[in-house]
Amino acid sequence: MMKTKKCMFVGFAAVMSAVTSCTETNLFDEEDYKAYVASVFPVQNIDPLHDWSTITKFPFRVEIGYTGSYTLKFYSDDPKYVSTRVLNTCSVDGNQTYDIHIAAPSTSENLYVSLVDDKGVCRTKAVRVSPSINNVVFSEDTSADEIVSSSLYPDVNQTYTFCFEENFPEPGDYDFNDVVMGVGVDKSVENGTRYISISVKVRAVGSGSRLAAAMRLANISAKDVVGTSYERSGSKYYFFTQYGDQDLLPKFGDSNEFLTMRNSTDLVIPVFNDAHYFISGGATQAALPARNYYNTVTDKEDLSGVVVSPKTQTFKFAVNDVTLFNNFSVKDIDLFILEEYNGGVFEVHTMPYKTAEVINEWAAIKSDGSSPYGGNYPWALLIPGDFQYPIEGLTIGKAKGNVIGGAYLRFFSWAQDHYSNRDWYNTPQDSKMVYPQ
Repeated sequence: MMKTKKCMFVGFAAVMSAVTSCTETNLFDEEDYKAYVASVFPVQNIDPLHDWSTITKFPFRVEIGYTGSYTLKFYSDDPKYVSTRVLNTCSVDGNQTYDIHIAAPSTSENLYVSLVDDKGVCRTKAVRVSPSINNVVFSEDTSADEIVSSSLYPDVNQTYTFCFEENFPEPGDYDFNDVVMGVGVDKSVENGTRYISISVKVRAVGSGSRLAAAMRLANISAKDVVGTSYERSGSKYYFFTQYGDQDLLPKFGDSNEFLTMRNSTDLVIPVFNDAHYFISGGATQAALPARNYYNTVTDKEDLSGVVVSPKTQTFKFAVNDVTLFNNFSVKDIDLFILEEYNGGVFEVHTMPYKTAEVINEWAAIKSDGSSPYGGNYPWALLIPGDFQYPIEGLTIGKAKGNVIGGAYLRFFSWAQDHYSNRDWYNTPQDSKMVYPQ
């Protein structure tokens, strides 16, 4: 079934018109807005302290008592297993101590740290992780704790999934499949230059609206990178040329020059200016991108659903600072979508970037620096792995009154208590409720 936006009550629509067109927030009843969002969100009594994060940055202090230059790798499991994933790759020298934050699933109990020399020999230590500093020492004195081996399998980087709801700041249907993007981070040192590569795979577009996407590199400015541009490779359908001054990404064009966040020095990379055009490989209808539902509809009789192969782009850039290189992770990627809403262009971000104004001034920031849309409800989620997102129109999880349902039954208990069922995303209620099946 084709999805349509929910109608909003007249008072709320009028308030949104006022807020979008100016910053006179006295016309906006913030409490009424919060009550409205709470009434539509599929879970009642959410945890007021929830940050909706499924990934934690674990602090490590790594002391290297050997001489020479090394690659330091952090794994989700013992590197001897084919199922392990690389969480981070660092460039280090011997007889040094490094403080490094490692982004890993919040459910992680043990991580593995490998010191790899130029011959591929690995010294690996298992670490039971905690929120406080995790100390790791590589030296002759601690060599009894090391597992010395050569790499058995090619490294596979950890992947992540960004799932978006359109309509922000209006509540949606919470299937979190309006745009689904897989992200991976790879690091390399080539001829002495440190490179970070970010792959963005568009897996699904479950919307009939025009949507664009961009990626802010949090706390990375022009002084931190080499040059003023990045390398873009992969699918060529990232730029639909016919929008002109109506483009959701102004100053984009067919360029690989970094943009800059409107109210900071953070660098910004445009990802695509039309999600449908990108994932469909350039499909058009009546000279505009074909507004089908891509990879979200499983009912074969629903002709609005089209199955396509995901489309990927990779963005590669060089950085100057080894500390930045070693600590950069998916948590530093503010990947967001842009949408047309009520005469303006709004941005949809994951927490904690929910009210960031990267491209446009839209959030009606108040004099105290806060935003009326800064409540504790998500329009986007970042989830470890290749998440199986809900099929079209099915809420991700629900607990309202006596009704419990949705694609993920344990989502509601996590929403109500962020310490509960933190691995909810691993167990859908039924394989027919998620995509891919």
